[in-house]
Amino acid sequence: MRRRSALMLGGGLFVIGLLLGSARTLPTAQLGRIKDQLTGNGQSAAVGQSAVLLGAADGAFTRKAEIVMVGDSLTQFGRWNEAFPNLPAATNIANRGIAGDTAAGLLHRIHIIRAVRAERTFLMIGINDIVAGRDVAAIAKDYETAVIALKPGTRLFIQSTLPCASFRCDRWTLNTVAKLNVRLKKIAAKHGVDFIDVAGQLAPDGVLPEGLSADGAHLNAEGYRQWQAALAPHFFFSTKNTAQISSKRL
Repeated sequence: MRRRSALMLGGGLFVIGLLLGSARTLPTAQLGRIKDQLTGNGQSAAVGQSAVLLGAADGAFTRKAEIVMVGDSLTQFGRWNEAFPNLPAATNIANRGIAGDTAAGLLHRIHIIRAVRAERTFLMIGINDIVAGRDVAAIAKDYETAVIALKPGTRLFIQSTLPCASFRCDRWTLNTVAKLNVRLKKIAAKHGVDFIDVAGQLAPDGVLPEGLSADGAHLNAEGYRQWQAALAPHFFFSTKNTAQISSKRL
């Protein structure tokens, strides 16, 4: 049985390798969904390794971006260029979200994120660390290491980690998300980076409203609209373009 499982996992990772070679035709979001199906939605050790491989695919076709979105599946599934249609035509938003990724996993792809040379970097990650049972101190340590590595040459925005709905996550998970967000705000202040309390705006009671999610963990259209509204005031990336950016939102 173990041999069969190993063969299935090995075969799955081989398929991922083939898909990475086809990255010109398969978008990162699709690769992430395939990775989830093959490796169990981020629950096994192999998923972390796969996230690194998928992150490497992003580095193959790097181009300059004014804004880069960094995180896990919540970020990856966001259609960020479509969410901000009134940015100047030359503005490129790079999506560096990977489903199943963690604060620990993020440290393996810092160089790929920095390669886009973004003027503004928006970071949200941590829920998968919590679901995996990691304690706040360990997550915060990895998070702070990532902040130090990402900060040079960009304006960095730490976003508070979104909780899940009450039917999806237990009380320990929700409490841990709240504790992590307290630590993230302190990290932002310590390192002089911006802090956007997205969780406070979308989930003011510490629980993701069911009306913002289809499965209790990932956002639906209304959830992304509210996230977009929380980020919109921070998407001015340079003085010369500020006047060109409309205040109109989705």
